[in-house]
Amino acid sequence: RREPPFTDAEIDRLAELLRGVAGEDAHSVEWIDGYFAAQICTPTLLRMEEWLPPVFGAETMDDIEFADMAEAQECIALLMRQRNGIADALVRSLSDVESLHAPILLQDEAGGAHGNEWAQGFLAGAAWDRLAWADLLGDEEHGGAVLPMFALAYENDPDPELRQTPIDPAKRDEILAYMTAGLVKAYAW
Repeated sequence: RREPPFTDAEIDRLAELLRGVAGEDAHSVEWIDGYFAAQICTPTLLRMEEWLPPVFGAETMDDIEFADMAEAQECIALLMRQRNGIADALVRSLSDVESLHAPILLQDEAGGAHGNEWAQGFLAGAAWDRLAWADLLGDEEHGGAVLPMFALAYENDPDPELRQTPIDPAKRDEILAYMTAGLVKAYAW
């Protein structure tokens, strides 16, 4: 069974639930999409009690406080649907070149998607298994798969040592396409 993509209404509802639980510390649905994508590409399996707290900016499950059980169930169900949809798309991408995970990229007021939060979430998700990702980065043939993620994640970094050159708007769409293709390559690797 193919998991349908998230609707705009579901994205908005999940964002609302996240803000209700974590307030201003809530990660965006875009960040979470990148975070989940990296974890799914990583050979290490994580338990929900490991991967869920960072979604809310929390250290442990005990630090997450929902208003009630209905809110908890709805939020967890949406997060699981998002995570399962990414996993489904990545599994299908191994045998179907037309099947790609379309990252959730939020648009700015002008209608442009930047991908910075997705890439930052991706790097946070990859941090769960640094050794596996170091092996990929060191691979001459496949290591470039995640370079677009680094470029986007550090584009606006407050640390001038890490900050990347601002990406030209005409080049951004190309980098976002490489990011999507790189995700499939990282998963296949």
